[in-house]
Amino acid sequence: MKLHAKHASAIWDVLVVDADPGVGELVKKNGVGVSRLRVATTVAQAQAEMKQRPADVLLVNIQINDNAGLSLIRTLREKYPHTELIAMSRLRRSDICLDAWRAGASDMLLSPIHAADVKRSFDGIAERRNHVERLTKRNTRLRQVCKQLNKARHEVGQQVDLLCNDLVRAYQEMAQQLNLTQLTSEFHQAL
Repeated sequence: MKLHAKHASAIWDVLVVDADPGVGELVKKNGVGVSRLRVATTVAQAQAEMKQRPADVLLVNIQINDNAGLSLIRTLREKYPHTELIAMSRLRRSDICLDAWRAGASDMLLSPIHAADVKRSFDGIAERRNHVERLTKRNTRLRQVCKQLNKARHEVGQQVDLLCNDLVRAYQEMAQQLNLTQLTSEFHQAL
């Protein structure tokens, strides 16, 4: 997925898994930055499409093929962890929503699906991806700074070792000179 200046202009490869072709048309007309839209009317067709080319966003009707949508979401979440999965349902029940999230869906759309719902969902996905991208860049920058700090710490440690060695040598030389001075003083007294 390519990101532009604003998250709403993200370019998406979308796969809609639903027997109703109207959902695909709704996504296409919504103008949410869909570069490629594919529609699968069965679970097997959806798996084949994903195997051929993984989508950025996958909209799955939970009730497709006698409620096989949840197992499809679970399977695709494991195989394609970077694909965003949006569950769709004709039934408005909280247990279905919970099951969809547990299966790995990042959002839930309830019928009747409106263009504003699709846009909101896509905007949420784009915002999450932008946030992850910012965190990744920040972590990369922090790793580089840590490497530089570690290198500087190593160099400072070497310089401290050199200074300590110089101090030990200077102390030894001073001790030798004091011994020589003491011996000279004792020799003077003995004379």
